[in-house]
Amino acid sequence: MHFIFKILKKIISVIRSLKFYCYVKICGGKIIGLPRVGEKVIWKYPPHSGISIGKNFDIGHNCFLEVPKGANLNIGDNVKLTHSVTISCLNYIEIGNDTLIAEFCSIRDSTHNIKLNSLIRHQQAIKGMIKIGNDVWVGRNTSIFNDVTINDGCVIGANSLCSKNSYVKNTINVGIPCSYLKNRI
Repeated sequence: MHFIFKILKKIISVIRSLKFYCYVKICGGKIIGLPRVGEKVIWKYPPHSGISIGKNFDIGHNCFLEVPKGANLNIGDNVKLTHSVTISCLNYIEIGNDTLIAEFCSIRDSTHNIKLNSLIRHQQAIKGMIKIGNDVWVGRNTSIFNDVTINDGCVIGANSLCSKNSYVKNTINVGIPCSYLKNRI
């Protein structure tokens, strides 16, 4: 009986992957190969030509993707988003090859305007961009905000808040706000 459940679980997983692949392709996005897709992955807007996903993409359950038309989301090869990751891309987000994004991370390339004499909800978003390099590891529950570059080989520690412009190649960075701790060896 256990064997039958394992087979059914595998079949359901393949169907989820095919559904994700076809959804991206049919809506005009680019995707290479069949991704591995967890349960309850949500697209706020349908995928479009501004979305590009490399081979061996792995997206965990309960991930949320917000990429409206006009925005560009580029995900490299061998990228893994574990569960409950949010990507809110209103302008441009790039995630390089061989990058790992741990659970509960939030990656947002825009923020709200907060001028005093107008309701915040009526103000236009301030759009920026995010570039996450190759061979990067972003630890659990980290937030990455607009106009941030995380260069190749960086490690961002769990529970960090990345809001400064750039993190140097092959370094370990942690904290609120996220800052340099030491070099990778």
